[in-house]
Amino acid sequence: MDARVELDSVVINRPIEEVFSFLTNMENSPVWGRSKSTTQISNGTVSVGTRFREISAGSEEGIEMETVITGLEPPVSYSYTVRYENGIEERARVSLEDVAGGTRVQPTAEIQLPDVPQDQEGAVVAEMRTEVKGILENLKSCLEDNSPTATGP
Repeated sequence: MDARVELDSVVINRPIEEVFSFLTNMENSPVWGRSKSTTQISNGTVSVGTRFREISAGSEEGIEMETVITGLEPPVSYSYTVRYENGIEERARVSLEDVAGGTRVQPTAEIQLPDVPQDQEGAVVAEMRTEVKGILENLKSCLEDNSPTATGP
């Protein structure tokens, strides 16, 4: 099954450059709940092609995944591909927009779910939307309530 997932956006009361920098440093992911752990496995500064090994935050035991940065357009967007150990693949793009009150963060994703029956597609997409909404709220709280603990590329 392949599905394009339109996700809710969030406005974060921080400058666009600060939000972009924080998000594109994938090693910040555990700070705001996108993953349980994230480690850069390729050398150098974050750029297109940079790879990370992560443990997902979506389940108690976590699922190993590899994330590769596929696009960087500072400070307005970045994209990445995630390959999970269970065969799921996600291609995501995060767009940022300078708006009154801060920065709008708008993610979109395309997911490939081998072995998921067509009649379960809606439930899987709804679960993903709910999970991402919670992660974005964590991101908002993290950036608005605290100064970022790390910076990006």
